[in-house]
Amino acid sequence: MIGGDEPSSSEVSVLDCRFNTWREAPRMREERSSSASSVIDGKIYVAGGCEDVNSENWVEVFDPKNQTWGNVTNPGTETHPGASVVSFGIGRKLYILGAEKEVVYDPDEASWNPIGLDADLVCAGSLFSGVIGDVMFLWIDGDFMWYDSKVKVMEAVVWR
Repeated sequence: MIGGDEPSSSEVSVLDCRFNTWREAPRMREERSSSASSVIDGKIYVAGGCEDVNSENWVEVFDPKNQTWGNVTNPGTETHPGASVVSFGIGRKLYILGAEKEVVYDPDEASWNPIGLDADLVCAGSLFSGVIGDVMFLWIDGDFMWYDSKVKVMEAVVWR
């Protein structure tokens, strides 16, 4: 789903790690280049990378159980982070960081809001390596760190 400078196709391939096999999934509704993807509650959210940043398909969500794509409301031009974004899912929410704006989507309420979090999470999100549960893991300048979203604390591992 992450492409180069040229728009990619809307084709999607899925790796089943249990059986080490690839299979084709249903196509996305929008062709994308340099999109961002995140997993929340077992669903895959794909954002950005569209030629038209106002597209109703700017964010799509894939439900692997049903093998279907659905739309997520576009955050709108006043809060839109732009075409090229970074995203991560943590605490049952989708965070999208753009060059100038950051927004958060709550799937339970189907609503977008500006990110009102501490600077550590926004900074970490722009550098993150992955999320497991409610913990974001990072590798920054040779240091392994993590951010726990429940207690809002960033910690570093001291190497000996």
